[in-house]
Amino acid sequence: MQPDDELARRRKKIIFGLIVSIFLIIALQLLWKYIHTGKLVLSSDESVSFVVTNKANEEVYAGDKNVTVSLPTGLYTITATNRTSSIQRQAVVKGNKTTEVRMLFPKESQLEPSLSLPVSNLFVNGGELLYRSTTSGRVIHISNNKTYSQPINRSYTSVVFTSTSTGYGLGTDGLLYHFNIATSKENVVRSLDSSLGIAIDVSPNGTTYVANGKGVYVLNSNDTLKKIYTSDFQTTPGLVAGNSSLALVGTTITTFEDAPVIAQTLEFISVDGKRIGSVEPTVSDSQNQEVGVAWSPDEKQVAITDVAGVSLYDSNLKKLTAVSTRPSTKPVWLSDHELVYSNESSIRKYNTTDELDSQFALMALDKSIQELVVDMSRDYLYAVVSMGDKTTTYRAPLKGQTLDQTSFRLAPYMPMLLSDECDVNYINTNGLSLLLLTDQESASLCQSTTQTTLQKYGLPTTIPIQTVL
Repeated sequence: MQPDDELARRRKKIIFGLIVSIFLIIALQLLWKYIHTGKLVLSSDESVSFVVTNKANEEVYAGDKNVTVSLPTGLYTITATNRTSSIQRQAVVKGNKTTEVRMLFPKESQLEPSLSLPVSNLFVNGGELLYRSTTSGRVIHISNNKTYSQPINRSYTSVVFTSTSTGYGLGTDGLLYHFNIATSKENVVRSLDSSLGIAIDVSPNGTTYVANGKGVYVLNSNDTLKKIYTSDFQTTPGLVAGNSSLALVGTTITTFEDAPVIAQTLEFISVDGKRIGSVEPTVSDSQNQEVGVAWSPDEKQVAITDVAGVSLYDSNLKKLTAVSTRPSTKPVWLSDHELVYSNESSIRKYNTTDELDSQFALMALDKSIQELVVDMSRDYLYAVVSMGDKTTTYRAPLKGQTLDQTSFRLAPYMPMLLSDECDVNYINTNGLSLLLLTDQESASLCQSTTQTTLQKYGLPTTIPIQTVL
């Protein structure tokens, strides 16, 4: 064989090898892309613009129509904007999978007005409501037939309810009281030192726990205490109770360059007093910053809220994911896999199975959500909302119940203070009724003035009225 022929043969082999290598590289790239690329289907029932960002907050898509986008696997945030507002959802794109995200703009009408009264520490079981009045500090009981009563003649700074008939309240004198709504009686829990501060919470299964000083106790039904743990916090820790574990919220305040520095630690212990671990939440400069903790019903996951957002942890406190990066209130669980929380005026729902975060309901921007409560019968999600010095409680049906449209007509006018002795409110629990808070001398005038005012504003005058003296 001539040298030129040998050289040509070698060149052909090299070229062939290069071509094969190039095809292999392309094939591997295509296979990699196939395995690590999924489709994101974006749609809405109205005219919107979409913006999709990745985990690094980099924009990967922007457009103004329903579309299917091919994206690398990972977590994405979808923002949809219509003429008046924006909503966000998160979606996980999986390899060779299609993820559909339908962006719907919920209306405030999805939240039905339920109470126009000043509410805190709300407890709901079916049509029966208990709460602490933010104006008087008294415990208020609204029965299944919408009867309003103040069964305990004492003002409390905070209250927890163990059932629809019993609970505990911290009195303005610093003492802890065990009250019974059915008998209108109360007893002091005498084994506690009120000078050391008291924190109390009730687990979902009805067990009551107390933090007093550095001690953590289980409180028995006869108001005797059993110590289960001693904390290292400088002050009485806050307390959040689950069925099998507790979270102690400890705060320390130091000074740096003449400015207060707030530090908080969440210490988790089992109900028999064994330390599980701790989490360092993010807090603001405000000493009133609230850190929220809520266990899923099966207690396999725990949600923690702070100024940095909402994060999920497993039962061993290993961080699973960051659900939201906006300041949020204490979350509640609708089921083992559905978490609800609020960002200012927005109520959001996160599904841990699909890893999808979506808007559940939306309030007006001038309203701030203070509490979220799921009733014991799992019929409604209640939201205690403030707007200036006015407090309104809304509820969202969880089982497809029909909304009472009359309550929407009443809500803008209530509470209606017709005089110092005539305060008109609505109660929308087991049906709608009006509540007149008045005195014996003014009752008749209050009733007639209420009817006249309802007619003046074109509101229904046939709604049942309850007068409380």
